[in-house]
Amino acid sequence: KARFFRTIPLKNEFRFHIEQLDGLLTAFEAAGIGPSDIEIIDKQYTTAPEVKITIKDGWILRDYQLDVKAFILNKDISPSKSRLASLPTGTGKTVIAICTAAELNCAIGIPVPAGYSEKWKGDVLEQLNLSEEDVYMVNSRAKIIKDVKLADEGTKYKVYIFNQETLASFYKEYETAYFKGFEEHFGVHPEDIFEKLGIGVTIIDETHEAINMVFGMFAYTNVPLVIGLSGTLRSRDPFLLRIQKLLFPASVRYEKIRMAKYINFLPTSYTFMNLMANKIKLTYNGTM
Repeated sequence: KARFFRTIPLKNEFRFHIEQLDGLLTAFEAAGIGPSDIEIIDKQYTTAPEVKITIKDGWILRDYQLDVKAFILNKDISPSKSRLASLPTGTGKTVIAICTAAELNCAIGIPVPAGYSEKWKGDVLEQLNLSEEDVYMVNSRAKIIKDVKLADEGTKYKVYIFNQETLASFYKEYETAYFKGFEEHFGVHPEDIFEKLGIGVTIIDETHEAINMVFGMFAYTNVPLVIGLSGTLRSRDPFLLRIQKLLFPASVRYEKIRMAKYINFLPTSYTFMNLMANKIKLTYNGTM
């Protein structure tokens, strides 16, 4: 069975998704590498520093949105740290995610495609009792390094909105230009960025877009909760479908609300009983 992973040129570091751990151990055992030959170090942190974030008056979730929030926060559904709100357009995925994340009282990380950054900043400021100074836009490698340095000095923000491409580029630089002392040079190892910033929950919008970037974030982050959002996490491509199922297994998907159908297809066919009698002229090749 195929395994999906990321690695560095030295081939001494391979990054698998946590959902692949059992399969990976089984593959090792089949190769003659038993449990006594393997050391598993759990680097996931289960709690993040408390940060008080409140929702503005007037933002009250509807009944079905409360059901989605309860699903996301229910730890008994699955040991996985990921949850996916797969909802049709217009049902309030953004509202649900922000209200749910705010309830956890920790810093929020929002990695999104570049075109969605300003939209998410506006939504966060509209829904939460935050000022512009509470929200930090991370759209360059320099800002990653800067915000980690600020965090080390005691300055942390309540919401970090990351450009997905920026994170992907930083991960790629680590993988392709790896050198001894990378962490000292840049001030942070890629896998420690979110923990150093105190982020306890991430919201990944449009998880069906740029699935390779989304996989990279899963390979390098270890936050207590990941909330994925998508209206169309479906694919006819077998490879993409396998990746999607790996990142968000069926058990962690909220899919109770189906997309309304606005178009119905009705197949029809017709024939001409007598072309000559009806004097219908056809001009394409092969006609008389």
